Amino acid sequence: MNETKMRNVVYTAFQLFRGNVPIDTGNMRYNATKLEQLGANEWRIVVDSSIAPYAVYTNEKWISPRWNGKSNPNEGWVGKAFDLVSQMIFGQIGYSMRRR
Repeated sequence: MNETKMRNVVYTAFQLFRGNVPIDTGNMRYNATKLEQLGANEWRIVVDSSIAPYAVYTNEKWISPRWNGKSNPNEGWVGKAFDLVSQMIFGQIGYSMRRR
């Protein structure tokens, strides 16, 4: 894969992930979610907890009495977002993904 194609796949993956970040004020989606290049062919998507310290709670089951037994409507969003990103990447590079 050439560099231009790789950058397009990475940027599309980031946009797909960011589009699945829960949104209330937009801080976590637009300010805390970042794409970082670690090396020539290495990237990572990060949700910066210094910007959105509540981020971890958006993904987890609500157990606090504060929620009066309600379910977190965003529970598990990180796994779902990465599943979508993985499927997109595998599709772009010509592989298919199967669950066991």
